[in-house]
Amino acid sequence: MSTVQSITASQKTVDGPSAKDWRGGRAASFNIIPISTGAAKAVGKVLPTLNGKLTGMAFRVPTVDVSVVDLTVRLEKAMIKEESEGNVKGILGYTEDDVVSTDFIGDTRSSIFDAKAGIALNDNFDKLVSWYDELGYRSMFGVVNPCVPYSRISTIKVMSEVCEARLAKSLFFIRIGDNEKALEHLKITETKTVAVGQKMDLVFYTLQHGFFGMDFDLISKSIDKAKSLFEEGGDWERKNRLKVYEGLYCISTRNFEKADTLFLDSISTTTYELFPYDTFIFYTVLTSIITLDRVSLKQKVVDAPEILTVIEKIPHLKEFLDSLYGCQYKSFFSAFAGMTEQIKLDRYLHPHFQYYMREIRTVIYS
Repeated sequence: MSTVQSITASQKTVDGPSAKDWRGGRAASFNIIPISTGAAKAVGKVLPTLNGKLTGMAFRVPTVDVSVVDLTVRLEKAMIKEESEGNVKGILGYTEDDVVSTDFIGDTRSSIFDAKAGIALNDNFDKLVSWYDELGYRSMFGVVNPCVPYSRISTIKVMSEVCEARLAKSLFFIRIGDNEKALEHLKITETKTVAVGQKMDLVFYTLQHGFFGMDFDLISKSIDKAKSLFEEGGDWERKNRLKVYEGLYCISTRNFEKADTLFLDSISTTTYELFPYDTFIFYTVLTSIITLDRVSLKQKVVDAPEILTVIEKIPHLKEFLDSLYGCQYKSFFSAFAGMTEQIKLDRYLHPHFQYYMREIRTVIYS
Protein backbone atom coordinates (compact mmCIF):
# COMPACT_ATOMS: atom_id res chain seq x y z
CA MET A 1 0.00 0.00 0.00
CA SER A 2 1.51 3.32 -1.10
CA THR A 3 0.08 6.65 0.08
CA VAL A 4 0.78 9.97 -1.64
CA GLN A 5 0.01 12.74 0.85
CA SER A 6 -0.30 16.50 0.45
CA ILE A 7 1.75 18.97 2.48
CA THR A 8 0.90 19.15 6.18
CA ALA A 9 1.31 22.03 8.62
CA SER A 10 4.06 20.17 10.47
CA GLN A 11 6.46 20.14 7.51
CA LYS A 12 9.25 22.66 7.05
CA THR A 13 9.09 25.52 4.57
CA VAL A 14 12.87 25.56 4.12
CA ASP A 15 15.48 22.82 4.41
CA GLY A 16 16.30 22.06 8.04
CA PRO A 17 17.03 18.32 8.28
CA SER A 18 18.13 16.63 11.48
CA ALA A 19 20.39 13.60 11.83
CA LYS A 20 17.50 11.37 12.92
CA ASP A 21 15.02 12.48 10.25
CA TRP A 22 16.99 13.86 7.33
CA ARG A 23 14.26 13.46 4.75
CA GLY A 24 11.49 14.72 7.02
CA GLY A 25 13.37 17.99 7.53
CA ARG A 26 13.59 18.87 3.84
CA ALA A 27 11.52 21.72 2.42
CA ALA A 28 7.95 20.68 1.70
CA SER A 29 7.14 23.04 -1.17
CA PHE A 30 9.59 21.66 -3.74
CA ASN A 31 10.36 18.07 -2.72
CA ILE A 32 8.72 14.67 -3.00
CA ILE A 33 9.62 13.18 0.39
CA PRO A 34 9.47 9.45 1.22
CA ILE A 35 8.19 8.95 4.77
CA SER A 36 7.29 6.08 7.06
CA THR A 37 3.61 5.34 7.62
CA GLY A 38 1.57 3.36 10.10
CA ALA A 39 -1.41 3.10 7.75
CA ALA A 40 -0.89 -0.55 6.79
CA LYS A 41 -0.45 -1.53 10.43
CA ALA A 42 -3.52 0.50 11.42
CA VAL A 43 -5.63 -1.35 8.84
CA GLY A 44 -4.57 -4.61 10.49
CA LYS A 45 -5.79 -3.26 13.84
CA VAL A 46 -9.19 -2.28 12.46
CA LEU A 47 -9.57 -5.41 10.31
CA PRO A 48 -7.89 -8.28 12.20
CA THR A 49 -8.25 -10.62 9.19
CA LEU A 50 -5.73 -8.40 7.37
CA ASN A 51 -3.31 -8.13 10.28
CA GLY A 52 0.22 -8.91 9.09
CA LYS A 53 -0.85 -9.15 5.45
CA LEU A 54 -0.22 -5.53 4.47
CA THR A 55 2.89 -3.44 4.20
CA GLY A 56 3.09 0.18 3.18
CA MET A 57 5.05 3.32 2.41
CA ALA A 58 4.18 6.96 1.81
CA PHE A 59 5.32 10.08 -0.02
CA ARG A 60 4.68 13.73 0.85
CA VAL A 61 4.21 15.83 -2.29
CA PRO A 62 3.94 19.62 -2.77
CA THR A 63 0.17 19.85 -3.28
CA VAL A 64 -2.14 21.80 -0.99
CA ASP A 65 -4.83 19.20 -0.31
CA VAL A 66 -6.13 15.67 -1.04
CA SER A 67 -4.19 12.42 -0.83
CA VAL A 68 -4.31 9.18 -2.80
CA VAL A 69 -3.70 5.53 -1.91
CA ASP A 70 -2.37 2.90 -4.30
CA LEU A 71 -3.18 -0.61 -3.03
CA THR A 72 -1.98 -3.71 -4.86
CA VAL A 73 -4.07 -6.63 -3.64
CA ARG A 74 -5.52 -10.01 -4.57
CA LEU A 75 -9.33 -10.02 -4.39
CA GLU A 76 -11.94 -12.76 -4.37
CA LYS A 77 -14.80 -10.81 -5.97
CA ALA A 78 -15.71 -7.37 -7.30
CA MET A 79 -17.55 -5.42 -4.60
CA ILE A 80 -16.42 -1.80 -4.56
CA LYS A 81 -18.96 -0.27 -6.95
CA GLU A 82 -21.79 -2.30 -5.44
CA GLU A 83 -20.91 -1.30 -1.87
CA SER A 84 -20.44 2.37 -2.81
CA GLU A 85 -24.05 2.40 -4.00
CA GLY A 86 -25.38 0.30 -1.13
CA ASN A 87 -24.37 -0.24 2.51
CA VAL A 88 -21.62 2.39 2.62
CA LYS A 89 -23.05 4.95 0.23
CA GLY A 90 -21.85 8.40 1.24
CA ILE A 91 -18.77 6.92 2.90
CA LEU A 92 -17.13 4.96 0.07
CA GLY A 93 -17.20 6.57 -3.38
CA TYR A 94 -16.71 5.31 -6.92
CA THR A 95 -15.88 7.23 -10.10
CA GLU A 96 -15.09 6.44 -13.71
CA ASP A 97 -14.34 10.09 -14.59
CA ASP A 98 -10.93 11.45 -15.62
CA VAL A 99 -10.26 13.04 -12.24
CA VAL A 100 -7.24 14.69 -10.58
CA SER A 101 -6.54 15.55 -6.95
CA THR A 102 -8.21 18.99 -6.85
CA ASP A 103 -11.50 17.42 -7.92
CA PHE A 104 -11.79 15.98 -4.40
CA ILE A 105 -11.11 19.07 -2.31
CA GLY A 106 -13.95 19.26 0.22
CA ASP A 107 -15.27 15.78 -0.62
CA THR A 108 -16.73 14.38 2.60
CA ARG A 109 -16.52 10.73 1.59
CA SER A 110 -13.73 8.83 3.31
CA SER A 111 -12.44 7.15 0.16
CA ILE A 112 -13.29 7.50 -3.53
CA PHE A 113 -12.27 4.58 -5.76
CA ASP A 114 -10.85 5.70 -9.12
CA ALA A 115 -11.79 2.98 -11.61
CA LYS A 116 -9.83 4.43 -14.54
CA ALA A 117 -6.61 4.95 -12.59
CA GLY A 118 -6.57 1.38 -11.29
CA ILE A 119 -5.08 -1.57 -13.16
CA ALA A 120 -6.56 -5.06 -13.31
CA LEU A 121 -3.57 -7.37 -13.70
CA ASN A 122 -5.98 -10.28 -14.01
CA ASP A 123 -9.49 -11.14 -12.77
CA ASN A 124 -8.37 -11.26 -9.12
CA PHE A 125 -5.10 -9.31 -8.88
CA ASP A 126 -5.65 -5.55 -8.93
CA LYS A 127 -3.92 -2.24 -8.36
CA LEU A 128 -6.59 -0.08 -6.72
CA VAL A 129 -6.38 3.71 -6.57
CA SER A 130 -8.47 5.67 -4.09
CA TRP A 131 -8.62 9.41 -3.29
CA TYR A 132 -9.52 11.12 -0.02
CA ASP A 133 -9.62 14.50 1.64
CA GLU A 134 -9.07 14.73 5.42
CA LEU A 135 -12.45 16.47 5.67
CA GLY A 136 -14.03 13.11 4.90
CA TYR A 137 -12.38 11.54 7.92
CA ARG A 138 -13.58 14.36 10.16
CA SER A 139 -17.11 13.96 8.83
CA MET A 140 -17.08 10.36 10.03
CA PHE A 141 -16.55 11.61 13.57
CA GLY A 142 -19.32 14.14 13.86
CA VAL A 143 -18.67 16.97 11.39
CA VAL A 144 -21.79 16.22 9.36
CA ASN A 145 -22.20 17.48 5.80
CA PRO A 146 -25.77 17.62 4.40
CA CYS A 147 -24.77 15.59 1.32
CA VAL A 148 -23.87 12.58 3.50
CA PRO A 149 -26.95 10.54 4.50
CA TYR A 150 -27.42 10.86 8.25
CA SER A 151 -28.39 7.20 8.56
CA ARG A 152 -24.90 6.17 7.47
CA ILE A 153 -23.03 8.09 10.13
CA SER A 154 -25.53 8.56 12.97
CA THR A 155 -24.09 5.78 15.14
CA ILE A 156 -20.54 7.05 14.78
CA LYS A 157 -21.72 10.61 15.38
CA VAL A 158 -23.43 9.61 18.64
CA MET A 159 -20.25 7.83 19.80
CA SER A 160 -18.25 10.95 18.96
CA GLU A 161 -20.66 13.19 20.88
CA VAL A 162 -20.44 10.93 23.93
CA CYS A 163 -16.64 11.09 23.84
CA GLU A 164 -16.70 14.87 23.43
CA ALA A 165 -19.07 15.23 26.38
CA ARG A 166 -16.88 13.03 28.59
CA LEU A 167 -13.78 14.95 27.54
CA ALA A 168 -15.48 18.26 28.34
CA LYS A 169 -16.31 16.90 31.78
CA SER A 170 -12.69 15.81 32.28
CA LEU A 171 -11.41 19.25 31.32
CA PHE A 172 -13.91 20.86 33.70
CA PHE A 173 -12.51 18.83 36.61
CA ILE A 174 -8.99 19.82 35.54
CA ARG A 175 -9.96 23.51 35.58
CA ILE A 176 -11.42 23.32 39.09
CA GLY A 177 -8.43 21.34 40.38
CA ASP A 178 -10.22 18.05 41.13
CA ASN A 179 -7.30 15.80 40.17
CA GLU A 180 -8.88 12.49 41.09
CA LYS A 181 -12.08 13.01 39.09
CA ALA A 182 -10.17 14.53 36.17
CA LEU A 183 -7.99 11.44 35.76
CA GLU A 184 -10.94 9.13 36.32
CA HIS A 185 -12.98 10.75 33.53
CA LEU A 186 -10.00 10.87 31.16
CA LYS A 187 -9.67 7.09 31.59
CA ILE A 188 -13.40 6.59 30.99
CA THR A 189 -13.18 8.73 27.85
CA GLU A 190 -10.29 6.61 26.59
CA THR A 191 -12.31 3.39 26.93
CA LYS A 192 -14.94 4.92 24.63
CA THR A 193 -12.37 6.07 22.06
CA VAL A 194 -11.33 3.95 19.08
CA ALA A 195 -8.88 6.00 16.98
CA VAL A 196 -5.23 5.91 18.04
CA GLY A 197 -4.82 9.63 17.33
CA GLN A 198 -7.69 10.52 19.66
CA LYS A 199 -6.28 8.26 22.37
CA MET A 200 -2.97 10.08 21.97
CA ASP A 201 -4.72 13.42 22.46
CA LEU A 202 -6.17 12.11 25.74
CA VAL A 203 -2.66 11.13 26.86
CA PHE A 204 -1.50 14.67 26.06
CA TYR A 205 -4.29 16.06 28.27
CA THR A 206 -3.11 13.75 31.05
CA LEU A 207 0.47 14.92 30.57
CA GLN A 208 -0.60 18.57 30.75
CA HIS A 209 -2.40 17.76 33.98
CA GLY A 210 0.74 16.05 35.28
CA PHE A 211 2.98 19.01 34.46
CA PHE A 212 0.58 21.44 36.10
CA GLY A 213 0.79 19.50 39.36
CA MET A 214 4.45 18.45 38.82
CA ASP A 215 3.33 14.82 39.22
CA PHE A 216 6.40 13.11 37.77
CA ASP A 217 5.11 9.60 38.35
CA LEU A 218 1.99 10.37 36.30
CA ILE A 219 4.10 12.06 33.62
CA SER A 220 6.49 9.11 33.33
CA LYS A 221 3.67 6.56 33.04
CA SER A 222 1.83 8.70 30.48
CA ILE A 223 4.94 9.05 28.31
CA ASP A 224 5.42 5.28 28.34
CA LYS A 225 1.76 4.84 27.43
CA ALA A 226 2.06 7.28 24.55
CA LYS A 227 5.07 5.41 23.17
CA SER A 228 3.16 2.13 23.27
CA LEU A 229 0.26 3.77 21.40
CA PHE A 230 2.64 4.89 18.69
CA GLU A 231 3.54 1.27 18.07
CA GLU A 232 -0.06 0.87 16.86
CA GLY A 233 0.36 3.79 14.49
CA GLY A 234 0.64 7.53 14.84
CA ASP A 235 1.28 10.63 12.76
CA TRP A 236 4.51 12.61 12.64
CA GLU A 237 3.02 15.69 14.28
CA ARG A 238 1.91 13.84 17.42
CA LYS A 239 5.27 12.05 17.65
CA ASN A 240 6.93 15.44 17.49
CA ARG A 241 4.65 16.76 20.23
CA LEU A 242 5.53 13.80 22.44
CA LYS A 243 9.24 14.62 22.09
CA VAL A 244 8.55 18.09 23.48
CA TYR A 245 6.61 16.67 26.43
CA GLU A 246 9.32 14.11 27.14
CA GLY A 247 12.01 16.77 26.78
CA LEU A 248 10.29 18.94 29.38
CA TYR A 249 10.06 15.91 31.67
CA CYS A 250 13.81 15.34 31.22
CA ILE A 251 14.54 18.96 32.13
CA SER A 252 12.39 18.61 35.23
CA THR A 253 14.30 15.47 36.26
CA ARG A 254 17.75 16.94 35.43
CA ASN A 255 18.42 14.79 32.37
CA PHE A 256 19.61 17.71 30.26
CA GLU A 257 21.43 15.62 27.66
CA LYS A 258 18.34 13.64 26.68
CA ALA A 259 16.20 16.78 26.84
CA ASP A 260 18.52 18.50 24.38
CA THR A 261 18.38 15.56 21.96
CA LEU A 262 14.58 15.54 22.05
CA PHE A 263 14.28 19.31 21.65
CA LEU A 264 16.66 19.42 18.68
CA ASP A 265 14.76 16.59 17.01
CA SER A 266 11.49 18.50 17.35
CA ILE A 267 12.74 22.02 16.74
CA SER A 268 10.14 22.58 14.01
CA THR A 269 7.38 21.77 16.50
CA THR A 270 3.95 23.37 16.52
CA THR A 271 3.33 22.42 20.17
CA TYR A 272 2.27 25.56 22.02
CA GLU A 273 0.02 24.20 24.77
CA LEU A 274 2.89 23.78 27.25
CA PHE A 275 4.75 27.02 26.56
CA PRO A 276 5.36 29.54 23.74
CA TYR A 277 7.86 28.74 20.99
CA ASP A 278 10.25 31.35 22.41
CA THR A 279 10.39 29.36 25.65
CA PHE A 280 11.02 26.18 23.66
CA ILE A 281 14.04 27.82 21.98
CA PHE A 282 15.18 29.10 25.40
CA TYR A 283 15.22 25.54 26.76
CA THR A 284 16.89 24.19 23.62
CA VAL A 285 19.77 26.67 23.76
CA LEU A 286 20.33 26.26 27.51
CA THR A 287 20.47 22.46 27.32
CA SER A 288 22.62 22.50 24.17
CA ILE A 289 25.29 24.71 25.72
CA ILE A 290 26.06 22.23 28.51
CA THR A 291 25.65 19.00 26.51
CA LEU A 292 26.96 19.55 22.95
CA ASP A 293 30.56 19.73 21.79
CA ARG A 294 31.74 22.83 19.96
CA VAL A 295 31.24 21.46 16.43
CA SER A 296 27.74 20.16 17.17
CA LEU A 297 26.78 23.42 18.88
CA LYS A 298 27.73 25.34 15.74
CA GLN A 299 25.84 23.01 13.39
CA LYS A 300 22.70 22.41 15.42
CA VAL A 301 22.22 25.62 17.39
CA VAL A 302 24.37 28.61 16.40
CA ASP A 303 23.49 28.29 12.70
CA ALA A 304 20.01 26.74 13.07
CA PRO A 305 17.47 28.86 11.12
CA GLU A 306 14.63 28.07 13.56
CA ILE A 307 16.71 29.37 16.46
CA LEU A 308 18.03 32.41 14.59
CA THR A 309 14.45 33.44 13.83
CA VAL A 310 13.45 33.98 17.47
CA ILE A 311 16.60 34.09 19.60
CA GLU A 312 16.83 37.89 19.56
CA LYS A 313 13.36 38.10 21.13
CA ILE A 314 14.69 36.44 24.30
CA PRO A 315 16.70 38.82 26.53
CA HIS A 316 20.45 38.04 26.75
CA LEU A 317 20.13 34.65 25.02
CA LYS A 318 21.79 35.54 21.70
CA GLU A 319 24.71 37.24 23.45
CA PHE A 320 24.92 34.29 25.85
CA LEU A 321 25.23 31.79 22.98
CA ASP A 322 27.37 33.79 20.55
CA SER A 323 29.87 34.96 23.15
CA LEU A 324 30.32 31.41 24.43
CA TYR A 325 30.95 30.03 20.96
CA GLY A 326 33.16 33.00 20.02
CA CYS A 327 35.19 32.72 23.27
CA GLN A 328 34.30 36.32 24.20
CA TYR A 329 34.20 35.61 27.91
CA LYS A 330 33.74 39.17 29.13
CA SER A 331 30.54 39.45 27.07
CA PHE A 332 29.57 35.94 28.09
CA PHE A 333 29.64 36.62 31.83
CA SER A 334 27.72 39.87 31.30
CA ALA A 335 24.98 37.93 29.50
CA PHE A 336 25.30 35.12 32.02
CA ALA A 337 24.32 37.49 34.83
CA GLY A 338 21.17 38.45 32.94
CA MET A 339 20.29 34.82 32.22
CA THR A 340 20.43 33.75 35.85
CA GLU A 341 17.26 35.66 36.74
CA GLN A 342 15.34 34.02 33.90
CA ILE A 343 16.48 30.57 35.00
CA LYS A 344 15.54 31.27 38.63
CA LEU A 345 12.03 32.32 37.63
CA ASP A 346 11.36 29.26 35.45
CA ARG A 347 9.27 26.64 37.29
CA TYR A 348 11.03 23.71 35.61
CA LEU A 349 14.62 25.03 35.77
CA HIS A 350 14.47 26.68 39.19
CA PRO A 351 15.09 23.46 41.21
CA HIS A 352 18.23 22.85 39.15
CA PHE A 353 19.58 26.40 39.23
CA GLN A 354 22.73 25.67 41.26
CA TYR A 355 23.46 22.54 39.22
CA TYR A 356 23.14 24.42 35.94
CA MET A 357 25.41 27.20 37.19
CA ARG A 358 28.11 24.64 37.99
CA GLU A 359 27.70 22.92 34.62
CA ILE A 360 27.97 26.14 32.63
CA ARG A 361 31.11 27.13 34.53
CA THR A 362 32.58 23.72 33.77
CA VAL A 363 32.01 24.34 30.07
CA ILE A 364 33.68 27.76 30.24
CA TYR A 365 36.68 26.75 32.33
CA SER A 366 37.38 23.65 30.29
